Amino acid sequence: MKKLELVSLLKFAGPRVYLLDHLPRMDQLKSDDAPTRALTKFEATALNPLRTKKDLVIKDEGNSIQMMGAVRAQKNCLDCHNVHRGALLGAFSYVLKRVQRSR
Repeated sequence: MKKLELVSLLKFAGPRVYLLDHLPRMDQLKSDDAPTRALTKFEATALNPLRTKKDLVIKDEGNSIQMMGAVRAQKNCLDCHNVHRGALLGAFSYVLKRVQRSR
């Protein structure tokens, strides 16, 4: 796995991706100090299928695989988020690189 990033859909005026060398902790998600970036073209395109109940979008190109997976509200999420169960809260954006095995 080359990259794993959390996509925020509820905190900002539009979708943003957290730019950290680790997945953000809850205190970082509540803060306005965590750096973010705009969505890539793939992420922006993948967001619509996630909003319409698809759970994973995959783009496979040569040695690179990009994926975006839904983060949906579960029962324990409903206390803090004013959404219904199953609502799209965010996503994980993945970039995987194929490694050539030597034989």
